[in-house]
Parts: sequence; C-alpha cells; structure tokens
Amino acid sequence: MPINFRSALNRGLQQQGLRPPVWYFTATQRQWWQATLRVDPYPLVTSCLCFSKAAAKENACEQFLQAHPELSQPSERVVESTPWSRILNGPPEGFVHLVRQRFLELDLEAVLTGPGYISVDCEGVITESGRIQLALLSLFDGEQAWVLGMQACTEARDLLARVFSNEGTIKVFCDYGADRRMLSPLFTEIVNTKDIQCMKLEGWESPVYNNRRSLLSIWEKCTGNEGKYFKDEKLTVSAWDSAQLSEEQLRYAIADVFATYQCYEVRTSPIHRSVESRSFA
Repeated sequence: MPINFRSALNRGLQQQGLRPPVWYFTATQRQWWQATLRVDPYPLVTSCLCFSKAAAKENACEQFLQAHPELSQPSERVVESTPWSRILNGPPEGFVHLVRQRFLELDLEAVLTGPGYISVDCEGVITESGRIQLALLSLFDGEQAWVLGMQACTEARDLLARVFSNEGTIKVFCDYGADRRMLSPLFTEIVNTKDIQCMKLEGWESPVYNNRRSLLSIWEKCTGNEGKYFKDEKLTVSAWDSAQLSEEQLRYAIADVFATYQCYEVRTSPIHRSVESRSFA
C-alpha cells in the first residue's frame, strides 16, 4: 500500500532543516486541479490534473520525492484509500472497505498537514432522558475517511481535540448546531468552523433556524447533479451505537462527509464562485 507522500516530504524537510513547502493552485473549467509545489532551493514541481486539491498536493509531493529521494522520510501512516475522484458519482467502488475506524497519531499529522479543511458529521442516539448523544463521528480530509464509534472517539479523544482546536484546519459541517451539541460533551473547544447550510454565492450568512437547507439540496445546487445523490435515506434512523456497523451504515456515514467536503470545495473554488447561474439563496 502507498505511503502518504505529503507526510513523508514534511518529515524529510524538517529533518534537513528546510522550510515547509509553499503551494500554488490552478483550476480548469472542468473542476480539475493542479498543485505547484515550491521548496527552496529546488525547482518547482507541478502535479498532474486531479479532481481535488488534496489529491493534487499528494501527486506533486510524490513527483518531488521521486526527483529528490534523499529528502524522503517515509511516514509510518499507511494511506488505506485509493484516490477519491469522480466526485459526482460519489465515493469510488470499494471505498467502504478502506474506511479507517481508529484515529491514530499519524492520522492527526496527515490531517494537520493536509489541504487545510476537513468535513465532519455526527450520528446520534436518543438516551432515556430524551437527549441526543453522540454515537458515531465521521471525518473526511479529501483522501482518507474515518468512521469512529464512541469507543474509538474516547480512545483518540486527545488527538481529535487537537483537530477541533486547531485554528489552521477548517472544520466543515452541514448543520453545525446539531453536531456541536453532540460533540460538546467530549470536545469543549471547536474553532474555525464553516457550515455549508450558511453558504451563499456572495459569502457566508449567519445561521437562521428557519432557513436551513438539506445536504441533498445543497449538493444538487453545488454540483448540478440533481436527483443523483448517492445515499440511502432509509438509514437516517439506525442503530448507530452498534458494536459492529453494517456496510450499509458505513456507506451512509461516509456519504454525508464526502458530500459536505465536496460542496465546500466547490463553494471555495474561484471558478464556481463566479458562476452566476448557481444560486445558494
């Protein structure tokens, strides 16, 4: 299985006393990205065309390390996913078997050195007192997905707290208020958040209770992919606190963070910000 090239490069640069890489991005009219990597005093390296910024960065790092293997310090983290491309069709075939259900130190490193944003979604269960309690936490960084039950969240609480409290990583939600209530008993500090329910073409509006949009409607407006969302809505209410999640539950959990991530990426793309026909009102 391949290594995480971004992490390997960052380790190598740190060991050699060199500055972190500087990134430049260009986008095509077909939603493809190229990343240009600058590491002084080496020549610039430009990635191939990729469907996301994260994948473009990974490709540029791979090319750089192939040209300068002396800087490669292999990461201990193994990337268990294939490239997450063709977003309109949802996650690639077989993705559910590559989802990680634990969050480790090297996962934290990959997130904090990644594209600068990560999507977050929560599933809950109703307690005897009638309150909703976190049962499942899903994360997606553009390459890797995590689906974490309560035991995994508790075991990785300190690591996850560093993600949520890190100012340099945007946490992207769909209905931040509902997810915040589930997360707050474990994570008291969550900073630098975006809620795609508050997206508008000209900026971000303040949350308004009666102006909430479903993820499906946001997805359709962002992608123009009407009626083709890749999620089984029948699983909205499910036994999310089960010790062993079914493949269908994993698919459902990942569908939301996958779509949230891509809606945010479309919204922040300079190409899509200029498309007047795509209204978020």
